[in-house]
Parts: sequence; C-alpha cells; structure tokens
Amino acid sequence: ENVHACEIKGDALLRLGELQTNSSKTEEVEETYRQALDAVNRALEQANKNVYSYILKGHILIKQGELQDNTARIKNGEEKYRLALEAASRALELASENAYAFLIKGYAFLRLGELFQTLEAEIFCRQAVEAVKRALDVRPEFVYAYLIKGGALLRLGELQTSESRRKELYQQALETINQALIIDPNSRAAITEKQNIIYKIAP
Repeated sequence: ENVHACEIKGDALLRLGELQTNSSKTEEVEETYRQALDAVNRALEQANKNVYSYILKGHILIKQGELQDNTARIKNGEEKYRLALEAASRALELASENAYAFLIKGYAFLRLGELFQTLEAEIFCRQAVEAVKRALDVRPEFVYAYLIKGGALLRLGELQTSESRRKELYQQALETINQALIIDPNSRAAITEKQNIIYKIAP
C-alpha cells in the first residue's frame, strides 16, 4: 500500500470506529481504531514528513483515549492524549499554520483537562483555548474549533471556586458556542453543548 492508500484506509477506519462507538462491543471498536492507527503508521514509515498523516494519527489517538475513558472505571486515556499532542506538534513543525493540527492539539489538551481536578486541569484547558484560537486565526469559520474552545471554557468554569468567575467563564463558553451556531445553525454538537451550558448557568 502506498502512502495515499494507507491514509485513505486510516481515515475510513477512523470513521467506522466513530460509527461503531454506540452500537458495537468495545473490543470491536478498539480493533477498528488499532487498524486505523496501523494504517497511518505505515503511511508515516513511507513518508515521515506528511502533515496529514500526523493530523490523522492525532485524531485516532484521541478517539482511542476517549474509548478508554468511557469504558474503564478509572479514566486512563492520558497516554493516548499525550501521544496525540506529539503528533499534532510534529504536524505543526512541518506546517506551522495548519488549522487542523492546532485543532487536534486543542482537542487533546481539552481531554487532558477533563481528566484532572487540579491546577493541572486548568493549565490544560487554557492551552486548549490557546491552540484553537490559533486554528481560528487561520480558519475563522472553523466550527469544530469553536466547539473545543467552548468546551474548554466550560471546563475552566467548572474548576473555579469563585462563583462570579465560574459564571463569567460559563458565559464566555456560551458566547463561543453561539458563534459556532451562527456559522452552522444545524450543528447537533453545538446545540447539545449550548443546552449543557445553559443548564450550568441556570440557578
């Protein structure tokens, strides 16, 4: 298989894994993601400066981490999220203004921020916000970047001990998700996130 074929296979398996998540056994989804990662790694063995392969690798690793977090009693996706950060960072070394690489970086930071309850979680969430801001600098209408930014601001709010600061961050999260909905009023993810934030804001 050449590089392009490996990337197509990796992307198709990633999408299959996402579709399987709610309807298949965990072991089947794990195997699908494993095969996706193997395909992308084969692409990188042939062309280790391929930006898209690193971005795809980061996305698959995050999905593997999410699967581990959702199926284990103790969340253990941290290693996958850190590996995703490495993949995104490598992509940015090769293409310093790639919006998708910044998105994967922000996505991984957000997931790390959700794993912890300490100052470390706050640091990760702030890094997520900064990463997706860079993505939005490159692509101002990048809906997924607004979703991650909104999620990170929401998580930052949850971590605050000050009620006024918590509400301020919740409001910023809501404004961010509203921006996503201006771009794509039918985004199910944005609609769901908005409802979640409104629930948090409500007394």
